[in-house]
This record gives sequence, C-alpha cells and structure tokens, in this order.
Amino acid sequence: FDRVEFRHLRKTNSLGYSDKEWPTLKTKNEKRILCLGDSFTEGIGAEQDSTYPALLGALLRKNDSLFTIMNAGIASDDPVINFINYRDILLKYKPDLIIQSISTNDMNTDLVLRGGMERFLPDGTIKYHEAPWWEPIYAVSNIARLFFSLAGYNEILLRPKDVMQKEGEMANLIIGVLEQYAVLAEKNGCKLLIVLQPLSGEISQKRYEYNFAKNFTRLNGVPNLYVYDLLPFFCDNIYKGNAKVSDYYWQLDGHNNAKGYYLMAESVRNAIDSFQFFRTKTT
Repeated sequence: FDRVEFRHLRKTNSLGYSDKEWPTLKTKNEKRILCLGDSFTEGIGAEQDSTYPALLGALLRKNDSLFTIMNAGIASDDPVINFINYRDILLKYKPDLIIQSISTNDMNTDLVLRGGMERFLPDGTIKYHEAPWWEPIYAVSNIARLFFSLAGYNEILLRPKDVMQKEGEMANLIIGVLEQYAVLAEKNGCKLLIVLQPLSGEISQKRYEYNFAKNFTRLNGVPNLYVYDLLPFFCDNIYKGNAKVSDYYWQLDGHNNAKGYYLMAESVRNAIDSFQFFRTKTT
C-alpha cells in the first residue's frame, strides 16, 4: 500500500488474508478468535504487526499463551460478505469467538450499494444494485459531475436523503444476516461479538453518523450475539490530556495509524473481558 501518508507491505496467506497460514487442527486448550471486517480489520495504515488483530493477540497472550488470533479482514468487505466467508471458507478453523466489526460506512455505503444475501446468485456470481442510468455520463464528463454534485449527489451517486430513506431497510437487512450469523456460529460452538467501530469524524463529534442506538435495539436478546460499542472507549482515551483525533487516525486517508489500532485492540480486549467469553479475565 503506497499512499500519501504511509507506505507498507502486506503478506497474505493462501486464502488471501493478511496473516500467516492457519492450521486446521487446534491444539489442546487453544482459544481461537476470528476477526472479520473491512480495511480497519485488515489494518490498512499500519505495518502487519501493528494491525488491531495482531495487537489484540499480543495483549491477550500476556496472560494466556494459548490464544490464536486470525485476521480475516479484507479492505472493502462488508458484514454480509464476512458472513458468507465464515460460512463457506472459515468454519473449518473452528474459532471459539468471532469479532465482527461494523461501521457507519458498512451501513450507509456498502450495504446501500450492494444489498444483502440476494446479491449472491445461484450460479455463483454476484450482482449488485443497478447504477443510475446517468452513471456513464458522470464517469466521462466533469461538467456532469459538477451538475450532479450541485444536485446533492455524492461520490457514490447517492443523495443524503436517499440514504436516510434506506435506513430502516438497511437495518432489517443487517439484522436478518446477523441473526443467521449467530445461529451458524452457535451450531459450531462459537460466540459472535459485534463491535461498533467509530470513524475519525465520529470521534470528533462523539456520535455515530448512523443511528446504531435506534436501529440495533432489535439485536438485544438474540441468542449467542453480543454487541459492544467502541466509541466511548475511544473518546475517553483520546480526549485524556492533550491527545487529538489526528494522533490516532491518518488525516487524509482516514484509517487508523498504529497508535489507533492499539487503542482498538485495547477496546476489543475490554469487550472480551466484559462478556467473560473465556471465563478468566485477560487483564
């Protein structure tokens, strides 16, 4: 990855994930945690040993050497793709806990553009929602881009009011997928932890752009599904002393830097402790 603010190398395993090879067989008393998500899970913006899954593993193994953390995050993935990857590819690794990150980008961009399970067709191909008829004009004409920008369309060709109108639809979509996710995980002896992940602008505003509090209440009481909000932990730690949001996020790129991923690892470890997934505390 070669960008204005950072440059780093990624080595992937045979499945294409930014991690070492994972043995299928577990050792005695091994505790496996599977991290699923997008570029923030993969760790864009930091070296491979400074991604949040790598740092989480280091924190947990301070007190228990039997933890194995598997980084199965890929840039641009969304929770629906993550669920399909768990169902079709990653079940054989028998994780004890799945940590699935979800952000405003997932809800207001990825799912709006891609849809839910219906995108996966019987013939094995993927079909996203149709683009507007004027997309080819937008692609080749700067004048057209200016016109549609003035009309309120953003870079993904949606207007804010269009996204707001889809809020309930996206909530129903993701809740249905997460319910399936939790059932499949339970059948395979695994717990599902959803972590709500803040973006840099949301830290500054101390609130999410997407209304998780309103739309995710139906997840309360879903068997084998746990939800943990990372925003309070981020705000409490970033605003201590003289810290700034820019100390933890790349200003232009928007991803976490190594310091930000360490904060994410600490907050996820707190989630693991609070739900006592492995009974004994890891702090």
